[in-house]
Amino acid sequence: MILDLLLAALVLLAIYGVGRALRRFVPLGFWGRGSDLAFALAFGLGALTLLLFGFSLLGLLRPWLGWLLIIIGVGLAVLHWRALLEDAAAAANALRSIWQGGWFAKAVLLIMVGFVLTNLLADLAPPVEGDSVHQYLLLPTVWVEEGRYVQPTHIWAATLPGSMMMLSAWGLLLRDSFSLATLITGFGMSLFFALGVYALARRFVPQGAAMLASAAAYTMPDAAYLAQSAKVDMGWALFEALTLAALFRFFDEDDDPRWLVLSGVMLGLAAGSKNQVPLSIALLGLWLVGRMLVQHGIGRALRSGFTFGLAVLATGFPYYLYNAIAHLNPFYPVFASTTAAWWGATPSPRSELGTEIVYEWTVGGYFTNLWNASLGHGPEFYLGFIAGPVFLLAVPIGIALGLLRGEKALWRMLAYAMVFSVAWFFVKQAARHFLPGLMLLAVVAGYVLWRLDQQSPDWPRRIVLSMAGLALTWNLISIWGVLYWSGAWRVAAGIESREAYLVRWHDTVITADFPDWGTLEQLNTLGAEARVVSLHATMPLYAAPDLVSGNWGDRIAYQGITDPDELLALFEAHDIGYELTWTIDEPDAALFASPAFLDEHADLIYDGPRAQLYRLKD
Repeated sequence: MILDLLLAALVLLAIYGVGRALRRFVPLGFWGRGSDLAFALAFGLGALTLLLFGFSLLGLLRPWLGWLLIIIGVGLAVLHWRALLEDAAAAANALRSIWQGGWFAKAVLLIMVGFVLTNLLADLAPPVEGDSVHQYLLLPTVWVEEGRYVQPTHIWAATLPGSMMMLSAWGLLLRDSFSLATLITGFGMSLFFALGVYALARRFVPQGAAMLASAAAYTMPDAAYLAQSAKVDMGWALFEALTLAALFRFFDEDDDPRWLVLSGVMLGLAAGSKNQVPLSIALLGLWLVGRMLVQHGIGRALRSGFTFGLAVLATGFPYYLYNAIAHLNPFYPVFASTTAAWWGATPSPRSELGTEIVYEWTVGGYFTNLWNASLGHGPEFYLGFIAGPVFLLAVPIGIALGLLRGEKALWRMLAYAMVFSVAWFFVKQAARHFLPGLMLLAVVAGYVLWRLDQQSPDWPRRIVLSMAGLALTWNLISIWGVLYWSGAWRVAAGIESREAYLVRWHDTVITADFPDWGTLEQLNTLGAEARVVSLHATMPLYAAPDLVSGNWGDRIAYQGITDPDELLALFEAHDIGYELTWTIDEPDAALFASPAFLDEHADLIYDGPRAQLYRLKD
């Protein structure tokens, strides 16, 4: 664990060093030390992840590359040691200013420290979060094993923008430790995310309000969920926050197009991290062009739109260009059916669009999703991690008390957050996909809470602040509950080894559609060359063979095929030699998992409490 912490710190320091070196070439003055640091870290993060992708295309994704980047980055950080000390002093002063505030500010700071420590403890244990073990860590593991960028057909995330997954790959180049990767991509990027929200807020509100905004964002249960995983969202959110900060600066000082260019560059880096970003590109592009059209005419509007689009393209094109060449569809698997029908692009049985839609596309469904995203979804929304109730409390109260009167920038944030929430509702309804809007709500909420904390402590204000403090405390208690339930704290405490934690997790914690440890051990005897089809291709990060989903694995919906000869021919073509069936499944869930098919075409080689492993007959 100590080695993982040390290596994670070196990676973050290397990002800092490269970022500080690149900052010297950006002739812009930012609004305070915190915003300067946030943009410097974004420069370093963007440059290094793009560099990793470039080397991976050349087949040079090797351990020596990971260490070379460490040496270069840390060396640059040492050369900028004065800036490093100044940044550390500025951070200490910001924290000190909060601690010297009222009781509410102190309480929020302590709660945020609790979140930081909880996220750190959780990431010291082996990752078990669903998307991490099925996609976002599995794919970098394959890249590192192959030494190059590849798109394995059995990994759903293989064709998605991969900058943050390249960050995980960097960690795996340094050490074969999944915890190291989550410490970098989850925990490390969550700190960057908090700084990004602070930088966005500091453009418009005092330091104390900006700190509360950062805390409101970082203490969301959904942010903790992301910080305790290897998902791409925390790094993506940093770039989105700085995109908005630079674009708002351009709106306020539109005689300097360099801010517009910087905004586009940040949004391009966001696009290289998450394939949802075309939504932000469309909304912000329309806003920009419309604003310029009203204020300056069509010529300025077209020039601004072209400048912004070109800047986005400059840093955002690599993964989309690769997909355009490999699949004839830059957004693959989105629009896969349409592009396959129109010009023969690569088909896909599943698109990213509409995969997390639970509430009906109605006005009632929209408001229900917003409400439940604050207070809690029902069990049917298994991806329904929430933002928490603090925004639902602070923003309406701030409006009702007139605390936002005359704050045009904050109203602008609320307007964009509302527009984004509508688009989010139609595309993906899980809270993490609303992070651009949630960051803006955090700025407004932080300002409102700061104003209340600064005013005379009458009982109504004390009640509101107490309710906000209780809401944040409840957020912390909820993630403590998850930490206790998973038992991840036992690893950090030295009570349990990482392997013992994984055994206990699989055997006693997780549900019956995940393999027990005995099943994983049996799978691992097959070797890395084997391929196993299953209705539940779960926990593949800890299985040696390829676990191929019956729903979309190999870009084929195997479970929808009802012709035995066709199915066997596809299995042979894709080197699938084994099947893993599950006790909980109905016998007619899919042809390949039916008893009749298995009796005729497969031999049982393992019968466990949850799953059965079959070898297909020649």
